[in-house]
Formats: sequence, C-alpha cells, structure tokens
Amino acid sequence: MTKQTNRRAAIYARYSTDKQNVTSLDGQILLCKKHASEKSLPISAEHIFTDSERTSATLFNRPGYAKMIAAAERGDFEVVIVECLDRISRDPADLPHVFKLLTFAQVEIDTVNEGMADDTKIAIRGLLGKMWRKDLADKTRRGLMRVLNAGRIPGLLGYGYRVDPHQKGVYTIDAEQAKIVRRIYKEYLAGVSPRAIAAGLTRDGVPSARGGKWNHAHLIGGGIARCGILSNPIYKGELVWNQTHRVISPKNGNEIKRANDEKDVQRAKVPHLQIVDGATFEAVQTLRAKRAFKAFGEGGKVPRQTHPVIGRNEHAFAALLRCGTCGSPMRLSGTANGHRYSSCAAYGNHSACANALSYNLTKLEKRIRQKLAVKLANREAFMAATAAYYDEWRKGTRKATDDAASLRRQVDRLTHKIQRVDVAIRDSDTPVEELIAQRKPLAIERANLQERLRLAEAESTVVELRPTAMKAFAKSLDEFQAVIAGDEPLGPDDRHIMAAFLDSIIVYPAEQRADVQFECRLRIGAMIGGGAKIFCDNGNMGNPSSPISQAILPLGRWYLAA
Repeated sequence: MTKQTNRRAAIYARYSTDKQNVTSLDGQILLCKKHASEKSLPISAEHIFTDSERTSATLFNRPGYAKMIAAAERGDFEVVIVECLDRISRDPADLPHVFKLLTFAQVEIDTVNEGMADDTKIAIRGLLGKMWRKDLADKTRRGLMRVLNAGRIPGLLGYGYRVDPHQKGVYTIDAEQAKIVRRIYKEYLAGVSPRAIAAGLTRDGVPSARGGKWNHAHLIGGGIARCGILSNPIYKGELVWNQTHRVISPKNGNEIKRANDEKDVQRAKVPHLQIVDGATFEAVQTLRAKRAFKAFGEGGKVPRQTHPVIGRNEHAFAALLRCGTCGSPMRLSGTANGHRYSSCAAYGNHSACANALSYNLTKLEKRIRQKLAVKLANREAFMAATAAYYDEWRKGTRKATDDAASLRRQVDRLTHKIQRVDVAIRDSDTPVEELIAQRKPLAIERANLQERLRLAEAESTVVELRPTAMKAFAKSLDEFQAVIAGDEPLGPDDRHIMAAFLDSIIVYPAEQRADVQFECRLRIGAMIGGGAKIFCDNGNMGNPSSPISQAILPLGRWYLAA
C-alpha cells in the first residue's frame, strides 16, 4: 500500500438499535478524533461518516457506509478510522469484502482498539462477529421466554388491549375496543365478508389500531403468522409466541419472516385477556377454512404462479395509474390467465371509493400505446404545443412569485410587532395579561399569512425553457416514442422512461359492458429536468385550481373497448 507523509483520514461510526442513541456516535467520533490527533492525521468535517440504528448484519441500507466507500474510491482520504472493526460489519463475508474494496482504493483501516487492520484480524473479527450475533440472539430469546413464564407479555399485543401504565409488560383489556372485536366476530359468523366488515367500521367512524381507516387485512392477517383479529388466539385467552424469526436477504438486505419449527413455538394460557369465548373463536376458524377451501381448493391458499409474472413495483405503469373516481393511486391487484389487472387502491384497502372495477393491463397498455403513437406522430406540432402550454403555466408561477414577495413583507412586519410585545412583556410595567391579549391576534394573523406564503412559494418555481432544455426534452421524447412504438410488451426496464415522460394515467370507470375511458397526462418536469413540483392536496384530479393541473399537460382522453 502506498505510504504518504501527509495522509488524510476519515472516520466511520455506527450504532445498531433505537435502544442506543446518538451519544454512542459522539463517543465513537471523539475516540477516533483523539486517535487521529495522536497520529497527526487531518480529518475534515465532510469525511466523518455515520449510520444510526443500522444493523451490522448487512451492508445494505447504510447511507453513511455507502458515502464512505464512494469517497474512498474518489481518493478523498488514505485512512479510515473506526473504534473497532465491528463498527463496519460483524458478518464474516461482508467484512472481508469491505477490506478488499478499501485495499483496492489504497485506503487503510485503522482501529482505535486493535490498530491497523490486516487479513488475519479481518478473518478473526468476522468469525467472532457472527458468533456474537448468534449469542446475542439466543440470550435475547431466553430473556423473552423468562418474561413469558413470569406471566408477562414479551412484545406487543394487538387491537383490544392496552399496556398497564404501572407494570411493565402487563396488558389489560380495553373495554371499548373489546366491543369492536366482538362485533367483528359476530358479523363474520353472520356471513359478512372481512372487506364489508372493514368498510362498515370505517363508515361508522371507528378508528383502527393506528387511528386510521380499517383494512380487511387487519381482520384476516397476512404473512406466515396470519395474526389478524379473526385468527389471533389471544382473543380466546391463549398467547402464541415465537412463531417466526427474521433473516436478512444477502441479495438486497431486506428482512424476511420465516416460520419456526412447531417445537420452538411457545403457548401460554392468559384467561384474563380473553375477549371472545373459545366456542366462538373455533366457529370462526371453521368458517374461514370452509371459505378458503371453496375459493382455493385443497390447502385453502392461492396456488403458486408457475409462469413468470412482473412484480407490482416493476410494471411499466407502476406509480402512474390513478382512479378517475377518487384520484387515488391504482394498485396492481392480481393476475389471471397471465394478464395483470389493476384496481383502485382506496377501494381495495379501505372500501373508501365507489370504483370496484378492475382493468386488464394488457388491453390498457396496447390501447395507450396506440393512441400516444398517433398523438406524437407530428413531432414538431406536439413540441410547439407543449412549449406554448408551458409558457402559460410559467406566467402563473410568476404571479405567485409576486404574491409571495408581498406576503413575505407582511410576515416580517408582524414578526417585528410580536417581538416588540415580547420585549414589553419582559421589561415594561404594563400588566402581562394585557400584553398577551395584544400578542394573540398578531400571532394568529402571522400564522395565517405564513400558510398563504407557503402555498404561494410552492407555486412560484419559475424555470426558463432554454434551448438546452428543449434538446433534452426532444431526447426524452425520442426514447418515449421508441418504447411505445415497439411490438413487445412493456417490461421493468421501460418503467423509468414512462415515469420520466408521463405524470399520470387516469382511468375512469364505466357502466357494465360500456367503454372505459382513460386519460394520459404529460409531466411538465420532463421538459425542465424535473424542476416542476407536482402535488395535489385535495385528491381531486379534475379541479382546475389545484396545483397539479398547472404542472401537467393532458395529452388526450380516449376509450378502451369493453
């Protein structure tokens, strides 16, 4: 490795969980700075990299580490200082990988506790780190089992319970929520579907466990444990614990739940937490099994797809489709006969929209590509019309700029008045109550003006449409035309091109057997490199006064044959 007399250094610090805090980082950085000072290694502020609440089990989702590696590859420093090698990683594969990357970039790892890193230390630390993580997991699990055996709850309980404020780990029944749990069981046994039950709770203004709208998944659960309200044995007075464990994918760093062996699952009777009687609970499980068998056959589960299906987030229309009824995003809801279907997410998740239809994306994609190809056929006319529309939109933003300047002056004047009142409260002999009475209307008026200023500033971004921007737009248009002109179905690689050019595709419902209408809208930001901020506060896609209508250009509204 190249030796230099005036080597530059960087610091990397990390802590793992929310049970630690930022002072852990401060302590690590302080030790590393002291170590650097003893070795006369200069450190600049931009070369201190940190990760908060990031596990040592993976290198994914660690922005501080990623910035440190990028800076090392640029040659910004020659030494990276850490308190200990486990701050970088405790994985026996990841730690040698990082060492290899830094060695290739001619950067050394200097630890406060162990000195300069080498192949031997890296190998030993990786092995010890893996053993430490396994030992910590075993001890944590043993501690939670001790809590369970003591009659307390290791973790959180679901809807219908609350924590006893005077005893850690002790739960009691929430009387009001328990009524809702019993209502859910009663309605389900009466033949009401989970989706209809959730819609009824939302309609009646009953808050969910998190205070929002109800979703049918709250009732039936999901994943491996399937601990929805209708399937969680806690409601019959039985606590089931340690059903699953988490593993980290080496491919993307995501945590994945996996089922534990039945012998490792812990069960305990907790009669003081029983909300529904055992007979009712078992009747619901029997009814659920019958419905599952009727819907999916043997096993009661959706059969695994045998043909390749594009993931929901990888589809070319992901994040573009909008419901024409409520303005909410549309989700890719399912697959049938190899075709993807899309439906309103507000209807599917909360029954909060009247649009219950689903749309064949294969047919929709074909029709959209046909209509856009015709729309963009006359390239020069399209670019001229788009530029003219942008010019009108820019005039509106200039007016918003003038309004913002006036509002800013008014806010400053009121701020000075409030400051004078504050000084009078502190120094004058005038009764405090009288001064506070003077201050209150000024503060209310300033708050109102500040809100108006915020909205005006949101609409006041003026970007000149220079020739270079038009050239970039022309290039984007070329890519977009090439995508829609092809014969092959759109794939994941086309998603970014579609999203860069289109703001949204609005799908309007129709009566049964009638033609469905859809509308494509150009993203003005495509012309100016994404400078236009697109937002909609009220969810009404058709409101001409909404800022979103100023940031997009409707390309056309067409029909999709039923």
